[in-house]
Amino acid sequence: MAGLTKVSAAAPPVLDIDPFATRYLENPYHFHEVLRGAGPIVHIPKYDMYAVGRYAEVQSAFADWKNFSSAAGTGLGHVQKGSALRTPGPIVEADPPEHTKLRSTLNRILSPAVIRGWRDDFEAEAERRVAAIVQRGEFDAVTDLVEPFILRVLPDAMGLDDEGRENLLPIGDLTGNALGPRNDLFIESERRVEPLLPWFNSKFERAAMLPGGFGEKIWQASDTGDIETEKVMPLIRTFLRGGIDTGVSGISSMIWLLACNPEQWSALKAEPKLVRQAFDEALRLETPAQSLFRTTRGSFAFAGCQLDDDVKVMCCLAAANRDPAQWADADNYNVKRSTIGHIAFGTGIHVCIGQMVARLEGEAILAALLRHTEILEMNGPARHKLSNTARRLAALPIRVGRKAN
Repeated sequence: MAGLTKVSAAAPPVLDIDPFATRYLENPYHFHEVLRGAGPIVHIPKYDMYAVGRYAEVQSAFADWKNFSSAAGTGLGHVQKGSALRTPGPIVEADPPEHTKLRSTLNRILSPAVIRGWRDDFEAEAERRVAAIVQRGEFDAVTDLVEPFILRVLPDAMGLDDEGRENLLPIGDLTGNALGPRNDLFIESERRVEPLLPWFNSKFERAAMLPGGFGEKIWQASDTGDIETEKVMPLIRTFLRGGIDTGVSGISSMIWLLACNPEQWSALKAEPKLVRQAFDEALRLETPAQSLFRTTRGSFAFAGCQLDDDVKVMCCLAAANRDPAQWADADNYNVKRSTIGHIAFGTGIHVCIGQMVARLEGEAILAALLRHTEILEMNGPARHKLSNTARRLAALPIRVGRKAN
C-alpha cells in the first residue's frame, strides 16, 4: 500500500519522458501504462517533478494534504514562486484551515437540496435539445448538442446573462493548458483568450449577477462574513471555467463510448436506471481532468521512496482510473460496472464540489437520448482536442434513428 513510512528509502526511479509531448497527449493510454509500469512514484527530470499513476498511490497522495499540498497550485507551475500560468483558485488551491471554512460555506450554498431544485430545468433543457436534434438523424454531438446544453444550464444556474457565453469554451480550454508547461498549446490558447478576459471578469461583479443564481448566493455569503469579499469573484470564476469544460468533456465521452459499444447501448436501453453508472463509467475511462498536481511539504518517505521537499507531484487521475490492479477489464466500457471509488472528481478534502451538478447534466442528456432514439452510432471518426491536462472531444459525428420493423 502507498503511504508514509519511517524506514529508510531510496530515491524514486527516473522516468526520462515528457508527458506533455504531442504523441502522449494524442495517445494518453500509452503514457498511463508507462507511468504505472515504471514504479509507484517516479521522478521526471525534464520538469524536476515526481509523478504517480497507480490507483493506490494517487489515492494516498490526495488523502494526505499535509505532505501533498495544494497551496502551491494544482498545476505544474509553483504559485508561491511566481511560475504558475493562471490565477490560483481560492478553494482548490488552499489547504486547511483556509480551505475548511470556505468549503463548508460552499457546501451549504451548493447543497443537494439546491441542486435537486435545478433538476427540472436541466431535464427540460435536455429534453428540448435532444428531441429537436434527433429529428436530423445526423449531427455532431459536441458542437450541436453538448456544448449548447452546458452553455445554457450551468451559466443559468450561476446567474449569468446570455451575452457572450460562447467565450466560455476557449476559456475552459485555457484552464486545461495552464495546468501544464508554457508550451505551444498554452501560448496559443492564451492568445485566443486574452481579448476575452475583460468580458469574462465583468461577468462576476455583483451587479452582473442575475437574481436567484448560485453566484448571487456567494456574494450574499460575503455580506455575512462567511466568504471574504476578495474571494467571491475568483470563486465564481473557478466554478464556471472548470465546470464548462469538464461538463462538455464528460458528456461527450459518454456518448462516444456508447456509440462505439453498441452492446452497452443495448444494455442501457434495457435498463435505463443505469444512466448514472453509464456516466460515471465514462468519467472513469475518459477522465476529463487527466492530471492534477500537488507539492511536497517536507522530506518524507512515500511508497518506499524518499521524496524531497517542495517538489511538484503530478497525480495522474486518468492512469489511476485505468489501473488494472484496481479495475477488472480496466480499458473496457461497461455500464453495469460498479464505479464506486473512481477518482475522476478527485478525492480527499479537495474532491470536486460540483460533482453533483456534473452528474445531473450527464443524466439529463442521457435519459433524453434513451427516450428519443433506438440507434446511437458513429457517423465518422471522432477527433480529440489536444490539451496539457484535459481529455476533451472536439468533434463527434453521430447517427441516430429507429430500428427497422
